[in-house]
Amino acid sequence: DFKNDLINKYLRFIDSYFFFGLYLYFTVKKTEITHVCDQANSILIYFLKSKKTILTCHDLIYVNRLNIKDFKKLSFMGKIYQRLILTGIKKFDKIICVSSNTKKDLIKTTNIKKNNIDVIFNGLNQNFYPMKISNRKKILSKYNINSNFFLHVGSNVWYKNKPKLLHIFSEFLKLRKNKDYKIVFAGEKINRELMNIVS
Repeated sequence: DFKNDLINKYLRFIDSYFFFGLYLYFTVKKTEITHVCDQANSILIYFLKSKKTILTCHDLIYVNRLNIKDFKKLSFMGKIYQRLILTGIKKFDKIICVSSNTKKDLIKTTNIKKNNIDVIFNGLNQNFYPMKISNRKKILSKYNINSNFFLHVGSNVWYKNKPKLLHIFSEFLKLRKNKDYKIVFAGEKINRELMNIVS
């Protein structure tokens, strides 16, 4: 139930940041450089004994919710968690952002100097290539997509803003004489909120 889920969530936080932090402090010798690969783990900075520390920052979506009123409100514990992450981020010697937009967000949200932030884009580990027309037709036929369509790839999390996208698509259809268009969602199964909008 909800209560047990909440307890398990807090226990995971304690294990990930406190006990694992203590493990790092007492078992990892002092090193020249330590690289923390996700901004959510910036809290571990307090347990590192390295001369230089590097952090990879993927995004600041949840941290930004502290300052943007239009976003869904964080819980009391959520605010504490995000402020701990933000405080930890500021203590790293060097930060790598995976996009220029994330770098702009970071500079806007913190007082970190531009010279301490670099952008290194995410790498691709698969061999991408254009799909053969015959394979493309099979997939479109399988899902009964026989018209022009817009593709949205992603989950149903709030910041993907699928409800607003559906409203925009509805307005788009009203402006078009030819309504032979569809919107295709690839990813998580459509939830009840989105189904209500569609219907």
